[in-house]
Amino acid sequence: MEDRADPFDDAPVATVLAAVSGQLEGLREAELWRVDDTQTVAALDAAYALVAKSQALVMRLIGEADSRGVGSDAGAPSLQAWLKARYRLRAGDAKRDVELARLLARGEGTGDSDSRGCDTSARREGAAVGDALWSGSVTVEQARVIGHALEELPVEASVDSRVLAETILVGQASDYDPAVLARLGHRILEVIDPDAADRHLATVLEREARDAERLRSATRFSDGHGSVFYKLRVPVADDAHLWPVLDTLAAPIPETDGVRDERAPQQRMADAFVETFRRVSLDGGLPQAGGDRPRALITMNLHQLQQGLGAGTLVDTGDQLAPSSVRQLCCDADIIPRVLGTPGVNLDLGRAARCFTGSVRLAVIARDQGCIHPGCERPPRWCDVHHVVPWWRGGTTNPNNGVLLCGYHHKLHESGDWHIQFASDGIPECLPPPWIDKGQKAIRHTRYLTQPRQ
Repeated sequence: MEDRADPFDDAPVATVLAAVSGQLEGLREAELWRVDDTQTVAALDAAYALVAKSQALVMRLIGEADSRGVGSDAGAPSLQAWLKARYRLRAGDAKRDVELARLLARGEGTGDSDSRGCDTSARREGAAVGDALWSGSVTVEQARVIGHALEELPVEASVDSRVLAETILVGQASDYDPAVLARLGHRILEVIDPDAADRHLATVLEREARDAERLRSATRFSDGHGSVFYKLRVPVADDAHLWPVLDTLAAPIPETDGVRDERAPQQRMADAFVETFRRVSLDGGLPQAGGDRPRALITMNLHQLQQGLGAGTLVDTGDQLAPSSVRQLCCDADIIPRVLGTPGVNLDLGRAARCFTGSVRLAVIARDQGCIHPGCERPPRWCDVHHVVPWWRGGTTNPNNGVLLCGYHHKLHESGDWHIQFASDGIPECLPPPWIDKGQKAIRHTRYLTQPRQ
């Protein structure tokens, strides 16, 4: 077989490229305004084709540098790092260049097998992309998309299947941009092997479902300036319960008397999120916490509420509200306002009831606003109401004998090491055991230093 002449036998590659660059330099001052429309388009076509050939050559040279270990010889940890530093590339671009160069190198390789052990003597993965890139029928971005699609194929896919997928995508590149081509590439297995696609899809979805279950999370963050941020991550299957409800409630309010819903889509979605939980809290069906169903409890001084001064406090979270917001929430039957400085209902059940429930429990929550043990920040819903003087010793069920303690600290106080007393202002205080403080000085939770008082 006659050897094919190498175009660079008579001149080094760099010399040829320098000559081409010199020719292009001559066009720098060309008076393009003299060129008519047809010639302009023809020149633009030629320029794009030249760019494609240049990029194809860049990929070939990267592949050659990869095979020679140029990056490691220069002391770089990888070829990608070497390219990034030498040519001032983004890390992602350098990575994609290396991946494409290796695909094209497989297409130009010789021998009987590739890295997967597949027979490549007749057809080689990467050959069609390389030819198309060199001819200009695909751009480098399209070539990268095709390479990514080939990487997505299952490892057990045969070389014939991979080459067929590549050939189809190269043909589609003449009609579609990289974004559309990427979507086609993501589903190319369905075209070349539908049965394998079904098996592969089932495997992928099972893996994704397991990962989604493991990675599910929800966080809440208050910025301290009137807004709260929720971040939610749930499996797609769980979203089937969320999205239909939110999407329905987020629909624009129909125009009435020429007045349109001016809320932005993001605002409508935020309103839908709040409305969903408002309806759930009103309709009931939620589990009880500490003997009481979920309700918001707000404390505020009566004078402040009437005059529109100061702030109310949401007991469960400690967030503050403007007086106007408190007045609005007070219209909701499931928002329990405890306006300080007003006569209350009879909260002393004496010995008639053993458990703290209803208005008695609410009174304790309003005062303590969480576990009273120093340093504990668990909210009321995580707490029991503990009889300071035990019921079995004759203790009564009223706010002056009940305090909020979380499960952990409830057990701690029941053990007898810690003790609780009420100060002259009615605030509960904790007395530590002698081995913590020999003087057993009473400790008051710092929460009481900031909440309003009668």
